[in-house]
Amino acid sequence: MAYSDEKVRKAMEFFTEKLSWTPDYVCQNPSVLSLSLEKRILLRFNFHYNCMNGFLTDLRSAINYRYYQQSCDSLSS
Repeated sequence: MAYSDEKVRKAMEFFTEKLSWTPDYVCQNPSVLSLSLEKRILLRFNFHYNCMNGFLTDLRSAINYRYYQQSCDSLSS
């Protein structure tokens, strides 16, 4: 399978800068170059990054508060 120079360049840039992978590691695992950077790798990276930085805790708190607020509103009606 042929890859465009642009796709390989973007993928290598992401893997080396964001994930701190060495070019040797990417060469040993060439299947990562076949994955869609925008549709697969970046989405999973961003999800993992947000989980590690407490985003889901904040989101869960906001959802629980909204549910609590709706419950109180239905009881007062």
